[in-house]
Amino acid sequence: MIVADMKKLKNIVVLNEMISWIVNGIIWQCICIDHAIKKMEETLDNCRELKA
Repeated sequence: MIVADMKKLKNIVVLNEMISWIVNGIIWQCICIDHAIKKMEETLDNCRELKA
């Protein structure tokens, strides 16, 4: 009985860790994409200034 509960608990902990990894990964991707877009916009602005 206790062994089964321990296995259940371990599965829940592993699941929680996986979920937090996935969530963190998505958040980091969003931050990186946002940063990349800003960099691209800056680069485009610099190109426009050079052409002007």
